[in-house]
Parts: sequence; structure tokens; C-alpha cells
Amino acid sequence: MKINTFELYSLILASILFGVIGSAYFNHDLVTDREMALVFGFYISALMTFFARDHHVQAVVSYLSRHVTDVEKQQFADLQEAHRRQVNMLKSEHSVELRHLRGNLNDAHGEVTRINDQYDWVCAEYQEQLRVNQEQQDRIKYLEDLRKQNGVSSPLPQLPYSAPASQIKFSDPTVRARFPLAPVVEVEEQ
Repeated sequence: MKINTFELYSLILASILFGVIGSAYFNHDLVTDREMALVFGFYISALMTFFARDHHVQAVVSYLSRHVTDVEKQQFADLQEAHRRQVNMLKSEHSVELRHLRGNLNDAHGEVTRINDQYDWVCAEYQEQLRVNQEQQDRIKYLEDLRKQNGVSSPLPQLPYSAPASQIKFSDPTVRARFPLAPVVEVEEQ
């Protein structure tokens, strides 16, 4: 039995009080039967509280010592269940994030594919323009060579085929007109 200081103090105080009042009851007429019954009841309740607490602690300890394997098994089962729930939660979060990232990756892949297609189209148009310019220059050169062979000289001096860079002004690309959406009409449900 382990007794803390408060319990020891209350037990000693109750014993002294019971002893003093009990001796006064038996030796003198100063203490009535009612007062003696109250002191006796207080002393019995203090003893019962002390022994009941100690008995309760011993009962819990003996129960745990008898059923320690069951308690450990239950704790282990609870830990496994908590771990399983945690793993399932992490798996579901992982799958949601994986779907989200795959969606982002597919969007980025589509954007890169679109940019690559536009680049290929621009390169093809540029190559076509270079080919057309080269054909025109070859025709002009062929015609000038023919003229020189026939002895006809060109009356015009050689002029550049394009304006100087300071005079070239490209127009801005057309902007697609964006029309506001029609106003949303709320329908009252009946």
C-alpha cells in the first residue's frame, strides 16, 4: 500500500479526533450520542475511502496483469488500423495529385505540340517564300542574261526590289473581336 502525505495526514487526524471524542464520550457527559455517531461515521468514511481507493488501484493492476496480452493485442490492432487508414489516405491523396499532375502534363504537352506545329508551319512558309524569291531571282537573272546575249541593255538602273528598312511598316496582326456573353437569365422554379 502506497500512501501519499495527504492521505496519511487525514487518516492520523481522523484517528486522533475519534480517540479524543471517544474518550470524552466515555469519561464525561460533554459529548452527546449524536456527536459521537457523527465522529464515528466520519472516521468510518475516511477509512473506507482510503481502503476503497487502494483496493481499486490493486484491482486495476491485477486486471491489467491478468489481461496484459489482450490489452497489447488490442493496442496492436488499433495501431494497425490507424496505420491502414493513414496509408489509404496517403494513397488516395497520391492518386488525386497524380491525376492533377498528369492533367497539367497533358495540357503542357498539348501546348508544346501546338507551338511546334506553329513553328513547323512558319518554317515551311518561310522556306516557301525563300524558294519563290529564289525562283524570281533566277528568272530575273535568266532574262537579264538573255538580254545581254541579244545586246539589249536595260534602260532602268538596277533598283532594289524592296523599300529601305526605315520605310517598311508592317501592319499589326488582326485582333479577334471578343463579344461579351449574353446576360444570364434566371428562371424561377415553380
